[in-house]
Amino acid sequence: MTSDEIISLGKHKVRNSNNLMLFYLDDFFRIFGRKPVCAGCTFDKDWKKYVNSFKTKTKMATKNIGEYQLSPKYNSKILTYKIGKKPYRTYGRKMNDAFAEAFLTNGTDKEIAERKKMFVKLPEPEPANPFEKMTGRQLDAYAEEHNITLPEEVQLVKDKKAYLAENS
Repeated sequence: MTSDEIISLGKHKVRNSNNLMLFYLDDFFRIFGRKPVCAGCTFDKDWKKYVNSFKTKTKMATKNIGEYQLSPKYNSKILTYKIGKKPYRTYGRKMNDAFAEAFLTNGTDKEIAERKKMFVKLPEPEPANPFEKMTGRQLDAYAEEHNITLPEEVQLVKDKKAYLAENS
């Protein structure tokens, strides 16, 4: 059962069903990183917070989310990195791609590794060899288009990629 299905059932059905309540509490923990101290006592307030978190995500999804996507549990955390002695800070929900890139490049190797774990989505690194994702036919077309003559001994795709990387 998804979060949307739970919300569509309504708070009264969830509150009165043990199975639905357990799913709700697990999902609440997944989103907010904590379980309510007293689920029965704070149910109404927590339910509103739960439902609003999905409304906010829907609004955010319509925005242009950049290359970096932070895990939702870090949205209310203050993220900090230093350049020299000067600290740079922002809330997770206000982070932009420029901050994320600096956040993931400034620090010790251990800090950077821990910070990368905070992200759901990171940009894929550019391949070192621009021909890496090309097929044999694409490599032949590239060579012909750029007037590069491939030697007879270069027949395999991996050899073509290496030859074109060296001679382009």
